[in-house]
Amino acid sequence: MAKKELDDTCSSAIADGLQERFPAGSGEIVGGDLEGRPSPDYPMAQWEKAQRLTGKHGQLLRELYNSYFPLEARHYFADWLEAQSWAEIDPDNAQHAEAAGQHFAKFLELIEAKIQDECADNNSFLLRHQLDNVCATLRIRYSPNPLEFVRMVRHCLNTEADLLHLEENASNFDVSPQHSTIDTAIHRLRIMIDEVENDVKLLQAKQESVVIQTQELWRISSGLTSFQQAGLENQTQKDQLCSLIKAKAKLEETLMREADCLVSNRKGLYMKTEHMLREYKLVQDMVLEEELLKWSRAQQLHAVGGPPPGPLDQLQIWCQDLADIIWRCRRQVQQMEHLKSHLSVTDGPDVELNELNLNVNNLLCLLVTRTFILDKQPPQVLKTMTRFGACVRLLAGGKLTVYMNHTEVQAHIINEKQARSLAKENTVPVKAEVSGEICNNTKVMDYNKGTGTLSAEFNNMSLKRIKRPDKKGPEHQLAVTEEKFCILFTSKFSMGSGELVYSVRTISLPVVVVVHVNQSPAAEATIMWDNAFSQPGRDPFTVPDAVSWPQMAHALSLRFESINHRGLSDTLLSVIFSKVFPGQGTSEDAQVMFSWAKLYKEPLPSRSFTFWEWFYGTCDLVKRHLQLQWQDGLIAGFVSRQQAEDMLLSEPLHDNFILRFSDSEVGGLTTAYSMINPNTGVREVYHLQPWTARDFAVRALADRIHDLAELRHVYPNIDKDDVFGKYYTPPASSQVPTSSSNIGYVTTRIIVVAENGPRQSGNNGSGMDSVGSPSSATMAGSGGNVSSPPGANNPTMSVSSQSSMPMDADVSVAGMVPVTNTSSSNTMAAFCSPHSVDDGSVGSVVGPDGGVAAAAAAVAAAGSLPGGFMPMEGGINITELFNMTGLTVDATHTLSSVEPIQDLLDLYSQE
Repeated sequence: MAKKELDDTCSSAIADGLQERFPAGSGEIVGGDLEGRPSPDYPMAQWEKAQRLTGKHGQLLRELYNSYFPLEARHYFADWLEAQSWAEIDPDNAQHAEAAGQHFAKFLELIEAKIQDECADNNSFLLRHQLDNVCATLRIRYSPNPLEFVRMVRHCLNTEADLLHLEENASNFDVSPQHSTIDTAIHRLRIMIDEVENDVKLLQAKQESVVIQTQELWRISSGLTSFQQAGLENQTQKDQLCSLIKAKAKLEETLMREADCLVSNRKGLYMKTEHMLREYKLVQDMVLEEELLKWSRAQQLHAVGGPPPGPLDQLQIWCQDLADIIWRCRRQVQQMEHLKSHLSVTDGPDVELNELNLNVNNLLCLLVTRTFILDKQPPQVLKTMTRFGACVRLLAGGKLTVYMNHTEVQAHIINEKQARSLAKENTVPVKAEVSGEICNNTKVMDYNKGTGTLSAEFNNMSLKRIKRPDKKGPEHQLAVTEEKFCILFTSKFSMGSGELVYSVRTISLPVVVVVHVNQSPAAEATIMWDNAFSQPGRDPFTVPDAVSWPQMAHALSLRFESINHRGLSDTLLSVIFSKVFPGQGTSEDAQVMFSWAKLYKEPLPSRSFTFWEWFYGTCDLVKRHLQLQWQDGLIAGFVSRQQAEDMLLSEPLHDNFILRFSDSEVGGLTTAYSMINPNTGVREVYHLQPWTARDFAVRALADRIHDLAELRHVYPNIDKDDVFGKYYTPPASSQVPTSSSNIGYVTTRIIVVAENGPRQSGNNGSGMDSVGSPSSATMAGSGGNVSSPPGANNPTMSVSSQSSMPMDADVSVAGMVPVTNTSSSNTMAAFCSPHSVDDGSVGSVVGPDGGVAAAAAAVAAAGSLPGGFMPMEGGINITELFNMTGLTVDATHTLSSVEPIQDLLDLYSQE
C-alpha cells in the first residue's frame, strides 16, 4: 500500500509539473495533414485525453517522451501529429523513405515556424529555447534516417492509445494494486526495449559510417603509397601528395574520434540493456514467484472447497508480453555481437556482452520452464483401470510458438520419494524410475490461434499398473491410502532453429491410488490434509503433523461448503471442537493443535470410529439425501444432545423439534423433540433413533417429518408444513397410475410412526394416530408390497391400505402377528396373514419386501418372540421353527399353516 501511495504521489507531482509546463490552451493548431486529410489511425484530441491520465498510467506517459521524442514536440504539435496517416508508412520498408523524409521535413518546418512566432513575444524566451533544443535534437537524431522518426512517432501514439485503454478498463473493473504495478512495469519495459532497439539501429548506422570512412582512409593510404613508390616529378604531384597527407591525417583524427564514440556508444548500450534486464527480472519474479504461485495455491485450495483460482488469461498475457520482450532483447544482443564481430575497436573478448547474452538466455529459460503448468489437474483419488484426464499449458507459448518445433508431452506416475529427488536433482526420471504404467500418456501440444494458448489435453489416460514403494523401516509403514504419488509431465521445447533446447517438466498435485471405491474416504483424508495445509514451494509432499484448531476448522468448513453449498458456523465448529477435545479449552484457542493422527487414526473419545469417518459420513449423508434442507437451514447440524435439550426446553411451545447430526452413529441424523409426558404432566425431550442413508433411501426426510405427528414446529416455532411442505411427496390419489396393470389392486404406501412412548394424538397424514417414543421411530407400511433394504433401521411394519376396489375393511390388519426383536431398538417384522394381498393363499408369510425369503430374513433378524402375542390356531411349535434356524425363543408360540412356513425356511437356507 505504501508503494502504491508513493507511485500515486509521484504521478501527481509529475502531472502537476506538466500542467505548469504546458498550461491549458497552450497547444494550438499548427497545421494539418500534408494533403489536408484527417488521419483515420488515431482519434482526434488523443493528446487531450492522454493528459488526463493519472497514477501509474500518467507516470508511464511522462516516461514515454524523452530525448528520442521530446515532450514539447508532442504537446505543441499534437493536432498535426494525430492528423497524419502514419500507418501508411512502414519504417522497415526502404521504399517509404521518401514519404518519411517529407513528414520529417514538414515537422521541422512547423517547429521553426513556431519559434519565429514566439520571437515577437518577449515573455516566451524559455519556450523558444526549449523548441530550439527540440529542433536540434530531432535534426541530429533523425536526419540520416527519417524512417526512424516515423517509427518513434508511431510507437508513442500507439502506446498512448494502450494507456488510455488500460485506464478505461481500470475504471470499469476492480484491478488490484499488484496487477496495476505489473501492467505499468511491462509498459515501461516495452518503452525501454524500443529505446534499446533504436539505439542498436543508430549504432549500426554509425558503425557503417565508420566502415565507409575506414575504406576511404584505406584508399588514401593506397594513393600515398603509390605516390611514394612512383616518386614526385612535378609540383602538382607534390601538391596532391600534400593534400592526401592532410586528408589522411584529418580522416585518421575523425576515425579516432568516431572509434572512441563507437566504444562509448557500445558501452552505453550494454549498460542500458543491463538495466533493462534488471527491471525485467523484477517483473518476471513478480509474475512467476508471486502471481503464478498464488494461482497454483488457489488451484490446490479449490480442491478442498476454496474459491476457484480464476482464469489464466491475465497470467498468460503477462507471460506472453515477457516472452516477447526477452526474445526481442535476445535478438538485439545477437545484433550487438554481430556488429562487434564486423568491427572490433577493442582488443580481447567483450566480457559485458558475454554476460548480457548469458543473462538473457537464463531469463528466457526460466520463463519457459516455469510457465509450463497444469491447467487442469488429474483426480487426486485415482482408481486403477479408470479413465482420467489432465491438461498442461505453456503460458508463454503464444509468443514463442512461431520459434518452436514439433512438441510432444509425456505423462508418468512417480512416488513421493522420486518426486522429492526430482525437485532436488533437477532431473527427469527415465521409464525404469517411474512407479507405474499409464496408458495413452503421450500428446502433442496444439496452438489455438483464437485464444493464443499452447496446450496438450489428455482425455483418455488410464493407470494400468502401480508399483508401491518398499515398506522397509518404521518410517515407511504407511497405509495404502496414505501413500502419495503424482503425475509427472515432461517435454522438450526446441526454439531458434534448434539453437535453444529446453527440457521442461511439471508435476500434479499429490494423488492417492486406490483399487476399490471403499478406500476412497480414507484416501480423501490424505488429500484434504495435503491440500489444506501444505506450503507453497515445499519439498514434495511434506505436510505438518499437526495444525492449529482454527486452521482445521476453516478447512472443515470449506469442505462442507464445497460439497453441500453451505459452510459451518463458528457455533457448529465449537461443537465439533468439544467432541474432539472434551474439556480442553475453547475453539478460539489457537494453541490447541489438531494432529493428523487425531483426524485419521485415533478413535474419538468414547467411540469406536475416527473423527474422519464420522465427519465424512455426515458430509456424505447431507450430499446424498439432505442437501436442500441443509441449504435452507432446516437442519441444525452439529448440535450436542444437551444443547438440543436446552434449546427445546427454552421455548414456550412443547412440540418443537430439532434435526441434528448424530454423535454416536456414523452418517446419522437424529431428531430431538419436546412434548408433555401424559404420565407425569412434565414437558420432556425425546430423541428418535438416528436415520441413516439406508433409511432415507426408503423414505425421504421431509416425508418422515410429515408422518410423525409429534413433530409440529421446527425450532424455533416454525410450522413444519411451511418449510418442509415443498419437499413432501404428493399423495397417491394425486398421481397418475403408471400402468393399466395397477387398476384393481390395493395401493400401498410407507409411513413412519413413533412407538413405545407416551401417546400423542394427532393425524400423521395416514388416518392413523401415532405413538411417541424416546428411542425409536417405527415404519408403517401397507400389505405385501413394502420394500426396505436389508440392514436398514426399519421400524415395525403396520398396515395402511387405500382400496381401488371394494373389499373387507379389515383385510389389512386381520390376523397379523408381528415377530419382534425385543433386544434392539430397531423392530424387524414379518407377518403371517390368512388374507394375503398378492394371491389370497392362507398362511403365507409376507416380509418387508413382499417376498418369502425376505420374510425369513426378518424372522432370523428378530431372533426371539416376546410374550403376550396371541398364537394362531392350527399352527406348529414356534420353538421348532426357530431351532431349525439355530435361534432361541423366550416362550412357545405357534403360527398357522405349517407348509408355507416350511417353504419359507427352505428358501432362507438356500440363500
